[in-house]
Amino acid sequence: MGVDALGNEFINPFFYKDGPGKTTGATGGLLLGVVYTIGEKKKDK
Repeated sequence: MGVDALGNEFINPFFYKDGPGKTTGATGGLLLGVVYTIGEKKKDK
């Protein structure tokens, strides 16, 4: 089954009486940006 971060085996009943617990993960993000230009030349028509 594997080992945890401390090197304890998941099948070791001394550390895990009910077996390893289940974990879940989620992530999200939002990106917002602003651009400002200094000294832009205007075109003459």
